[in-house]
Amino acid sequence: MLRRLLVPVLLSIVLLVPVLSQGAGLTGKGWRVGVNLSRVTGDLEHYQVKPGFTCALFAEYSFSERLSLQPEIGYSIRGWTQEYDLPAGYEFPFSPITSSWIPSEDIPIDLYYLHASYLFKYKLKTTGWYRPALIGGIEISQLIHATFDGKEQLPFSVLFSERNTIREFRRTYFSFAWGLSNEFPMGLGRVVLDLRHSFGLSDLINPEVEEHYRFDRFVRSCVLSISLGYIY
Repeated sequence: MLRRLLVPVLLSIVLLVPVLSQGAGLTGKGWRVGVNLSRVTGDLEHYQVKPGFTCALFAEYSFSERLSLQPEIGYSIRGWTQEYDLPAGYEFPFSPITSSWIPSEDIPIDLYYLHASYLFKYKLKTTGWYRPALIGGIEISQLIHATFDGKEQLPFSVLFSERNTIREFRRTYFSFAWGLSNEFPMGLGRVVLDLRHSFGLSDLINPEVEEHYRFDRFVRSCVLSISLGYIY
């Protein structure tokens, strides 16, 4: 029941952002680029953390000297590495492995997203050579590409006849992001160092695949990102 209510609630929040920002003034815009360390959590086992890439453009709308709204639009590469030194009877996370395909090494799974984030920022300091702030908000990601061991096609039979890796995953994914941002005045603007953690609020796997294979595990994405940027 809660999962069914999640999408309309988050969409309502997104629709309220333009209304909320009417009372705020644009005080900055900028960019950031960095690295991801991503993994999966929930009922999935035997995985490894996988490095990736992230970049974004953002703006800052201030409500007061300390509180602001930071909408972002960006691109990121996430995923995980699936281990195949597995115990007897283990099932592949998307669909059952048949004896015709058993991997001999760990397999990287890469997910490529376009994402929009709506983050509130609370500045702990507004003056000085460093200005830390707490950030938190909603991230909406759209899956645009996926690969399994570097390939778009899966090497085994699944629900969809074309075997596209991207079909195994939910296309639109919701996450909650929070972390610490630190600004250092430089030139006409400020250098921004972000440490951010996001975790999924919805299941990562396509519900059609789960229903077909009676796959009742809940799998979510979990990402730690470090980025460096500039706001002016």
